[in-house]
Amino acid sequence: MAMSETEILQFLMRSRERISAAVWVVVRDSHVAEEAVVVSDEARVEGYRREPVRNWESDLDRGPARAEGVWKPAEEERPARLGTIPKFLPDTHDGAVTIHSVRVPARSADGRSVEFTSDSVVRIRGYLRRPESIEVMLGLNLRKGGWAGNFFHRTKTLPAGPWEIEIPAVYFKKWRYHAKTTPPELTRVRQTVVYTIDTDAGLEIVSVEIAESG
Repeated sequence: MAMSETEILQFLMRSRERISAAVWVVVRDSHVAEEAVVVSDEARVEGYRREPVRNWESDLDRGPARAEGVWKPAEEERPARLGTIPKFLPDTHDGAVTIHSVRVPARSADGRSVEFTSDSVVRIRGYLRRPESIEVMLGLNLRKGGWAGNFFHRTKTLPAGPWEIEIPAVYFKKWRYHAKTTPPELTRVRQTVVYTIDTDAGLEIVSVEIAESG
């Protein structure tokens, strides 16, 4: 079962996100605290104007940054990672469902945007408590500004324990009404959202990477 773009947008895009501020959930000393980081409009626009990067990887060792999820620091042989947050969707085309999601925005360390082309791949490393398929939503902006849309890919069942997947750009489709539509050329990644639907499979995300194939 998969959800429409509109249904995901209602709960994850926050009214097409201007992202002057972002909120995340952090676990410290067994307490969950909500914090916010403010990114000025000037800094955001300046970073967008500069030459984008084509290779980028999240860095959860430093903390959750602007990601949305339950941050878990590295321990013993487990790397830093983000656990999911449950979101109840009461009115979807499949009825009421609960998704368990992690959201990772894409921006280089020096504030530049991350370019996405037909040659790009999305690599995700994560962990599951039990075998389950996951859905990956890629939110993209147009190269010259404006919203390009959300694009989706649903994986086959992944094994319990650690795993790594690589998804070529052509595997992402604009969901349901435009199922054959792939991402336009030379877009910029706004965010990656990874989730399971109607089941808590213990999904944790270790890293998200956008890279050129080959």
